[in-house]
Amino acid sequence: MERPNWRKVALAQTRAKLLQAARRLFRQYPYQKVSMRGIAKAMGMSTGAVYNLYDTKADVWRDAMGTPPPVDDVVIQEAHNLQRVLETMVFAYRSGNNLEPSVAAAEAVLERLNR
Repeated sequence: MERPNWRKVALAQTRAKLLQAARRLFRQYPYQKVSMRGIAKAMGMSTGAVYNLYDTKADVWRDAMGTPPPVDDVVIQEAHNLQRVLETMVFAYRSGNNLEPSVAAAEAVLERLNR
């Protein structure tokens, strides 16, 4: 008889606990109000434990809820911001101007989207 791999068992149990906590929070609060830190707190574990299993809140949502995460107004606004930044970058490139300000603006938008 094969012995169980306790590390895999513990990982599966942690994942199940995380998804249970995430489902509860996602049903109780809007998507944008739930954080990885909040999920960790609800499951009584460290934020690192959550990030050990999932890279993003969207990944947690997909596994917990079985659908793509909702798009909120903040993401829509940042997508519009990114579009404007890209248009500015293209114009600067075609005009032979310095791209650094546009690249910095694009990085700022991406940072906000990745929160």
